[in-house]
Amino acid sequence: MKGEEIINVNTSMDKTLQAEVKSKRSKAQAHVWKELSYRLKQGFQVGDSGWLYLARVQSGLSKKFSHLWRGVFRILDVWDDFRCKLKIEGTAFKVHVSRLKPRALFPDRPTKEVEFSENVEFDAALLPEDVSEPDEDFNVYEVEAIQDVQWVKRTRTFWRV
Repeated sequence: MKGEEIINVNTSMDKTLQAEVKSKRSKAQAHVWKELSYRLKQGFQVGDSGWLYLARVQSGLSKKFSHLWRGVFRILDVWDDFRCKLKIEGTAFKVHVSRLKPRALFPDRPTKEVEFSENVEFDAALLPEDVSEPDEDFNVYEVEAIQDVQWVKRTRTFWRV
C-alpha cells in the first residue's frame, strides 16, 4: 500500500510541475508575441528608409556569402500598417513589414579638435630606444636534432614529412 501512495504522489508532483512549466512557457510566448506585434504597430511611416530582405541568390553563388539585405529604399506609401510600397524605379514594389529593417541613423560625427602642445610626445616613456643596427643573432637558430621524421606511403612513391 505504501509503495502505491509514493507512486501516486510522484505522478501528481510530475503533473503539477508539467502544468507549471506549460503555463510559464505560454506566458513567455505571449510576451514575445506582444513585443513583436508592438514593434509592427509602431512600424514604418511614409518617408522612412530601410533595408529590404531578399532571400534570392544568383545561381552558382552560396547563400552564406551573399548579401541578402538590399537597399536602402525609401517608403512611398503604407497600407494596413504592415504593407509598404517602396520607391524603386519602374516598379510598384509592395512588401511586408517583416522584410524591412529600418536604416540606422547616426548622429553627426564630432568635429571638435583637441589642442596639445607640439613638444609633448605621447607615450615617449613606453617607446624603446632607437636602434639603427639589428642584432647580429637575429633570425639565427641552432637545431640539435629533428625528432619527428615520418615516412608517408600513399602511392608508389613515398616521401618524408
